[in-house]
Amino acid sequence: MLANLRNNLFSPIVLIGWLFVAICYLFSKQSDTLILLTFAQLVLVPAIVKMVVTVNKTGHVIILVMMVAVTLLQWMADSKLAVLLAIVYVLYTAFIALQGVIRFLQRGFTNIAEIAIDIGLVYLLIGGLWFFAYIAGIDTGFSPLLTWLTAIHFHYSACLLPISVGLLGRLHDSKWYPAVVIILLTGPLLVAIGITFSTIIEILSVMLYIVAIYTLLLLSLKTNFPKKQGLLLKISYGSLCITILWSLL
Repeated sequence: MLANLRNNLFSPIVLIGWLFVAICYLFSKQSDTLILLTFAQLVLVPAIVKMVVTVNKTGHVIILVMMVAVTLLQWMADSKLAVLLAIVYVLYTAFIALQGVIRFLQRGFTNIAEIAIDIGLVYLLIGGLWFFAYIAGIDTGFSPLLTWLTAIHFHYSACLLPISVGLLGRLHDSKWYPAVVIILLTGPLLVAIGITFSTIIEILSVMLYIVAIYTLLLLSLKTNFPKKQGLLLKISYGSLCITILWSLL
């Protein structure tokens, strides 16, 4: 798994994403809050997708076109082409979601760790739609900033985290793991429903989500990893245990 991570995180297409992120950060006028999503779009999502999906030449072209569109949006967010560029990104997320559906149909309800990966891929499309809503100025019932933060939410906690948990499940098997997966997979939607309709649902879903994340850290501590890989994973899950408290507040 460590070799797989290294090969994909620093593959040519992802290195291009790193370059585009550097260009966006150094030369665009976007705030650091907006760059957080750009980093996920250009580096984190392509890297982790390549870990779980076989990407052929056509797939690499699709990823590259997406990267160009997202990068151009840093300077063209207020232009007439912005909506078209955002549509390009939505089509990319739909392509990734389709890979999740194909993976699931090939396997079915046989492995909850792989299902977590499938659903993480599908959730990316929802993040893409919220991203499109922000760029297109669609009235979602929330402020533009909250619309953008919801796009970030579905990229990180609804896509990247479930795929990470699914990869953990390839190495870890216990009676607590399925419960953690179910909570983490339903959590993003429950939180969104709570924010929209009920404060009580919002608080309860966030508290349940926090319990699942702390349990996830405990499961990672009981899993054998290569030394460096295990240290980084435990640091990331541990930091999530701290930052998730701000969600409750």
